[in-house]
Amino acid sequence: MRHRFPVREAKNRFSELVRRVAEGEEIIITSHGEARARLCPIIRGVRPFEVDWKWLRGMRVADTQRPAETLVRAERDARD
Repeated sequence: MRHRFPVREAKNRFSELVRRVAEGEEIIITSHGEARARLCPIIRGVRPFEVDWKWLRGMRVADTQRPAETLVRAERDARD
């Protein structure tokens, strides 16, 4: 069940809200009556994204014959 709290009330009751979220509740934070944020519990033991590095190291990109890992790292580093 979702409960809604205005920003000011959420700020004043933050510790309580964190405890409630940790117990599985979902909290919506509102500003001027509009939903602005959602507090939801962290799912333990599940990683949102995991790279199979052994598989990636073995993959080759056809045009360059460079390992896919090298291309992924270069793309990531170029964003910084």
